[in-house]
Amino acid sequence: MREKFKETGLPCPCGESSDAYCERQDSSGFCFSCSKNFPRKGGLPITEPTDVTYEYLATRGISKKVHEKYGVLTKIGKIDGEEKVISRGFPYGEGTFKIKREEVPRSERYLITGQFQKATLFGLDRFDPGSRPSITIFEGEDDALSGDEMLGDRTASVSLKSGAGSAFTDLSRPDIYEKVNSFDKIYICFDADEKGESAVRSIQGLFDFNKVYLVKLGAFKDANEYLQNKAVNDFVNTWKSAKRFAPDNIISSFSDIEKALDSSAENLLVEYFHPKLNEMLYGIHEGEVVVVKAPEGVGKTEFFRAQEYHTLK
Repeated sequence: MREKFKETGLPCPCGESSDAYCERQDSSGFCFSCSKNFPRKGGLPITEPTDVTYEYLATRGISKKVHEKYGVLTKIGKIDGEEKVISRGFPYGEGTFKIKREEVPRSERYLITGQFQKATLFGLDRFDPGSRPSITIFEGEDDALSGDEMLGDRTASVSLKSGAGSAFTDLSRPDIYEKVNSFDKIYICFDADEKGESAVRSIQGLFDFNKVYLVKLGAFKDANEYLQNKAVNDFVNTWKSAKRFAPDNIISSFSDIEKALDSSAENLLVEYFHPKLNEMLYGIHEGEVVVVKAPEGVGKTEFFRAQEYHTLK
């Protein structure tokens, strides 16, 4: 991956050169005179690694094969004589990368190159429309890679661009929506935390609920944690048992209907005056609104008085 700079020929913060400093898109930079990296303006210099190579490397439980499938390269170099992982580059289409840097302060962890605004979901470019029985959407890149490691060709594993906070923005964008919707089934597998639950609510109703399934993680917070803890079968079974993702006020399974009827019986206020009507509608329950149409030829006043009499009786 060739490094791109926003500005070149600047004076170096180290004071050794008046024109050898180059600034990146995120305002961090590198001086070609003192060979030092600098974080965003005002930070301390970052030690520049030597003997740098870019490899498809197995890491975080994810195999070299899956890294290669998704085009994820790991930058390896020596710092103070010790070989370390410097960064990992996640491709988001031609010329666009999200780079996760390891040997830097946490606030400087991510670097974006290319036109990220125009990028699609991570991994979505690796699959043709409708080319798998389903698509599974994760929060982060490592979770998508882990999903592919555990689920294989059962699904197209992809992730949001910027975590839970970008769920609605990403999935409602017309080009992304169209490609995601081309798959017969859509699995949502966000992290089991407050941000993940909020992201799920944000996309409620975006796709046809008949084809959307919600994977509810339990033993671990995300897919990568399942993989690193060797709980592959547990994850696969959790994924397979995912239920349709419906709005909160819609029930879509027989078990849900049975529960609703049991709950409804507990909230019974009064039975209908007519036995057949009561048999069909199970009486009047708390929170219900009932609209009654008077039969032809019967005055409304007489009809409602009769109904009131039989109900109270």
